[in-house]
Amino acid sequence: MSVPLEEIALFAEIIGGAAVIITLVYFAIEMRRNTKAIRSATHQQQVDTTVALHTAVANDGQLATLISRANDDYSSLEPPEIIRLQFLCTSYFNMWDYQHSNMRKKLFDTDAWNVWDQGMSVLLNSFVGMRETWTILGHIYGDDFKRHVETEINRLGPIANRTGVLQKEGR
Repeated sequence: MSVPLEEIALFAEIIGGAAVIITLVYFAIEMRRNTKAIRSATHQQQVDTTVALHTAVANDGQLATLISRANDDYSSLEPPEIIRLQFLCTSYFNMWDYQHSNMRKKLFDTDAWNVWDQGMSVLLNSFVGMRETWTILGHIYGDDFKRHVETEINRLGPIANRTGVLQKEGR
């Protein structure tokens, strides 16, 4: 009993097509898994950086005092103090910009972005140095991020809490 060559070829095409479909399904599953891993790594990187910045302020009494003094009277700061404060605030803006970019590229979970964005808004509404730094250096950022921050500043209005102590919005 001999099988015609055409039937063998047809059977091979069916097997080949099935293999392609299985491969595509496998790639789709792996892409989804990889996307989740990238999102998780991106989030963890930002958490680590934020913790490091917050820890630096918490462990450095001079920096905490500088932030408080800036809130009381920013114009009384000496140039080296302004530079120090601007470097700190620029670090926060750089992280915010990075997360904003990742959110727009869908590399950052929307819920995590909302928490991050609200946290930065609290800083923007609590620290005179953040507003002053934005006024001086905001032009270095991309248009989309600038619009986002400016919209937030307009929404917040004048700094409501000049103590520098973080509080729930609206208090």
